[in-house]
Amino acid sequence: MSQNINKLIIRHLQYLEQAKQLTCQVLHLSSAEDIDPVFREIENRDRLVQIIRQAQSQIEEAIENLTPDKITRGFVQVVKSWQADTDFWAEKVNEMDMQVVANLEIAKRKTSNEIAQVFSNKSKIKGYNLNDLKK
Repeated sequence: MSQNINKLIIRHLQYLEQAKQLTCQVLHLSSAEDIDPVFREIENRDRLVQIIRQAQSQIEEAIENLTPDKITRGFVQVVKSWQADTDFWAEKVNEMDMQVVANLEIAKRKTSNEIAQVFSNKSKIKGYNLNDLKK
């Protein structure tokens, strides 16, 4: 049974690594001009996070169903290490997410300024009536 849990943990850690890579991609894309790809990658990462949650639930359920004679010191160390890796991953991804939010805020302000500038220019042009010119 603990071998099965070890396999589940390895798979879970692989999913975490993939999610971290997607988060790095989102961070990179969020600093670009076009932010549409950011949202596609965020959706992909959200789907992967759902898979990660399911994998983690499977691991937790399998651990709960273990009998005391199946729990060894080595297994306890594996579980502690897995928990530490998961916590570290969550911390790093959260830091990257905060940077993504900051990048998107900058893009939002820039877009708002561009819209205001276009509106202002349109208002200035509206004042010119070429039909009222004297000949």
